[in-house]
Order: sequence, then C-alpha cells, then structure tokens
Amino acid sequence: MIYKFLSLKWAVARIEAHQSKSLYIFVLVNNVSGEWIMVTDKTENKHVIVNEGVLSQQTAGVKVLRGILDPHSLQHLQTGTYQRDVGSLRGLQSIVDAIKKGEALPDIELGMRGDWYSKKGSTFRLEDPVFIVDGLQRVSAALRFLSMSPEQAALARIGAVVRINATEAWEIDRFHTLNTQRNKVSPNIILRNMQDKSPAIRLLIKLTTQDPAFPLHERVAWRQNMAKKELITALDFMRVIGRLHSHLVPGTESALEPAVRAIDQVLV
Repeated sequence: MIYKFLSLKWAVARIEAHQSKSLYIFVLVNNVSGEWIMVTDKTENKHVIVNEGVLSQQTAGVKVLRGILDPHSLQHLQTGTYQRDVGSLRGLQSIVDAIKKGEALPDIELGMRGDWYSKKGSTFRLEDPVFIVDGLQRVSAALRFLSMSPEQAALARIGAVVRINATEAWEIDRFHTLNTQRNKVSPNIILRNMQDKSPAIRLLIKLTTQDPAFPLHERVAWRQNMAKKELITALDFMRVIGRLHSHLVPGTESALEPAVRAIDQVLV
C-alpha cells in the first residue's frame, strides 16, 4: 500500500503485516527503476486501540467509530491548542473515585486526523494521530488512576466516539459547540438529589414545598431555573444556613457535600 510520496523519485510503502508493538517497517520504492530498500523505525508505536468497536457511516460520508478505549492507549491520545487546561488533582479526584468503584463514565469524543486503521474482529487499531475533542478531564483522571493502580487497569473503561478523517478546524468547531451550548447542571438539582442521603436536605425540602406555614414555602428554587415566585436558590439557602450555624459545627461553609454533612449534624 503506497502511503505518501517523498519526492518524484521515491515513495514509501508501509508493510502492515510486519508491524509489531515497537517496530515499524517501511519500504522505499524507486518510482523509476523499481529498486527498493527496507527501512525500520524503532520508535514506539503509539497507535490507539479501540475494543468492541462498531464503525458506522453518517451523512456526507463521515465515518464514526464507537467502542471502548484500551486503557494503555490513553497515554497516546493527543490534545490540540484549543483545549482547556487539565483540572487540579483535587478536581479530578471525584472522577478517579468513580473509576475505582467501577462506575461508567460518559463517552469521550475524539478525532483521528487521517483514515488509516486496521481491524481484527471488533478491535480497531488507529494508526493516525488521535486528538481529544471532549473528555480531557476524564482521560486525565484515568491516567492518574492507572499511575496509582496499574494492576487495576481493567477498571479504567472509557467509551469513545471517534470521527475518522477529522481536521483541526472540525475539532475546534465541535469543541466550541459542546462547551458553549451545554447547560451545566444547577447546584440546586444536585442538592435536591442528595435528599435520600441527607436528613437535613430532606427536612428543608419538606418545609419549603409542603408546609404553608413556613416563611419560605414555595420560595426556594430546587430546580435548574428559578420560577417567578421563588426568591432564593437552594444553593444560596444552604449557604445562609451554613453561615448562621458555622459557630456550632466547622465545615458548614466549605464545598457542597462536606457542607451538607456538617449541616446534617446541626439540624438533625
């Protein structure tokens, strides 16, 4: 298979059958005389492996591959200059903890800048550079987990959607679309969803939604957006309670979950 022209005289052909994990073998072919020489490249083969892969063709001939990334391939994923910074270790810890528990993470989106891949059964080997479009924090957390627990690599199971023959321009456009049109879940909903584990949250929701005698009855927003008659968000409501009781229990003004646990000690 002719890969690319080096000059009008020479072309390079890749011999896929002789590739190994750490060795590329190429053949230089003289276009004029037919003379050829073998060249080896002993640099590490940095291909990305996708297991349980399914390749589909969308409109306009776009090919998309869906599957599970081999954990050892995560280190070979690249990032473009358009990407955000990797979050702090503290910020990544919640994702690391989810991986430890074997919880499923949302699929990430990737772009392969080229169309060279090989397939064996449902396993795909992506030979061209693969870039992270969406999911940098999940990949970073998985790599941190692997560095700490390499023997548990099977837990770092990350699904991916890979666009074949992507371009940097498409990646940037997709990155902007995903990060400007996506609505972040409101802390109000996160607090509301904690009521099964937090007696304090359960009590406050009951007071604000079911007790007409309570001064803030139907005035606290436990939803994504505030209604006209609501005066305060659930997040600000909890912050006020935390400030009022901070002299009794430390931690009521800290991050969301620790603050809720501290308020539990005060109100229940």
